[in-house]
Formats: sequence, C-alpha cells, structure tokens
Amino acid sequence: MVALIKHKSSVDYNVSMQLLRYMVFIWEDYEKDQEKLHEGISKTVEFKYPPILPIVYYEGRSEWNASKEFKNRIFLNDVFSEFVPDYRYKLIRLRDYTNRELIDRKDEISFVMLLDRLRNSNEFKKLKAELPEGYLDQISEMTADDVLTIIATVVATMLRKRNISEERIAELTEGIKNRPMGVLFEDWDSGPDEELMEKWKNIGLEEGRKEGRKEGREEERRNTEAERKNTEAERRRAEKAEAELARYKEKFGEI
Repeated sequence: MVALIKHKSSVDYNVSMQLLRYMVFIWEDYEKDQEKLHEGISKTVEFKYPPILPIVYYEGRSEWNASKEFKNRIFLNDVFSEFVPDYRYKLIRLRDYTNRELIDRKDEISFVMLLDRLRNSNEFKKLKAELPEGYLDQISEMTADDVLTIIATVVATMLRKRNISEERIAELTEGIKNRPMGVLFEDWDSGPDEELMEKWKNIGLEEGRKEGRKEGREEERRNTEAERKNTEAERRRAEKAEAELARYKEKFGEI
C-alpha cells in the first residue's frame, strides 16, 4: 500500500483532483518499474496496481467543508455516475488531537502528525519533554522499512517549507530510514532557532547558486551545440545548392 499525504493550511476545494493526479503518477511509475523487470506484464490479467491511501493533513482553524468525494467535482455526476471515476480521501484535522492523544496512539501516522505541528526549536523542545522514554526507538522498531521511507518523505516536505537545505534534509531523513530516529532534530538544541534557520538558509542559498551556475553552463553548452548544428545544416544546404547549380550548368551550359 502507498500512503499519499497532502498538507493543507486552508480549505482547498480542488484537492481531490490534485490527489487523483498524484495517484495516476504513482501508478504510472509503478507500471514502468514493473515493465522494466517483466516486459509486457501490465497487459496481463494478473497485473494489479498497488492500493493508494490518500490523506489530507489539515492545519487550518476554519472548518473543512470541501467534499471528500472526487465525483462531486464533476458536473452532472449523478447523471453520468456510471462513467465517473470516484474515490474518497481521508481528512485528518491536526487541531482535533492533543499532543498527548497522538503520543498515546504510538503509531506512525500519529508521529508524523506530531512532527507536522513543529514550527521552531522551542516547540520541539516542548514536544521532546512530553515524549516518554524510548518512544522514538519504539516507533522505529515497529515500523516497516517502506513506511519509514514514507515518514522520511513527509518529514523532508515539512523541512523544505522551513527553508532548510537539501543537504541537511538528506542528513536528517537518512536517520529515519536507517532507524536511529534520534538524529532527526539533534541540532535543534544547538542555538537560537533564528540562527539555526539562517545557517541552514545560507547553505540552501549557496547550493542554489551552485545549481544555478551549473544550469547556466549547461544552457550555454546546449546553445553552442544548437549553433553548431545550425551552422552544419547551413553548410550542407550550401553544398547541395552548389552541386545543383553545377548539374544545371553541365546540362544547360554556363549562364
């Protein structure tokens, strides 16, 4: 099973369409991967796509009044119900649960919901004080590898919203996938949140500049290659025209 998680801070009436697009992308990627292993397998009767659990994490304070059924985004869906694809997504309102309620559930989704509430190092310190001893180790041990990967992906998404560099995100999330989950926020106690975020932001900006210079060089190479091809094409056209003129002269004499 694949867990597809979408974060929303305000009501989005088109989220069901967004999720459907992501679901199709996931299924297409799965099909391509399976075709690489077994060519033609997707055309067999035995081939099945993996189930996807679409989840919307809602952080807003106003009531979520968007329909959770995709069919309600389709005009005349009651008339054409037989031909309209449909599914429901699961809505999780973070404000409906206290930290203690989520901690007591001791499951992976609740853990992700706890992380999603964090906005700075002070909030993490408060959360860490609430966690019972061995909580993170228990979550790591009870969670399957593929679910840990999903948690790492969710955490990476949340960290990107906080302007943390991709390099730092990779270090933090690798700790989740390799199970020593305590590494996740080990640096958050190292200084004021603003200083830490600024340090990570500067790293991210430098990485962005490096990537920009790399893309610039790549663009220059592509332009040079295109110019070379255009020059070569012009040369071939000129040679062809000269050959045609020579044949014309040979047949009809000098002009």
